[in-house]
Amino acid sequence: MKRYFSFDPEQGIMEFHDTQEEAEAAAKKDLQWATDGDIGENVSGICWGEIKGSAVETSHQTVEELETSDPLMADHCRKNGWDFLSTYEIEDVK
Repeated sequence: MKRYFSFDPEQGIMEFHDTQEEAEAAAKKDLQWATDGDIGENVSGICWGEIKGSAVETSHQTVEELETSDPLMADHCRKNGWDFLSTYEIEDVK
């Protein structure tokens, strides 16, 4: 996973970068673009930063596997057309 990001709410674009320098340069470029014409109301939301944590799948069970551990959840999955059930947690980015 790339460790840095830049975000431009004016365009609705979030980009991920390998280095802090790339993220900062992208945010500066977005700011320059946003202030070349009429300044939009979201220009103050242009930013860059370091990603400290992200969602990681911690379990993955097929409907068949759920039949033995949690039949009610297996039934719920089937009714919703799901083939599996996953859970996630936020973990530190390394």
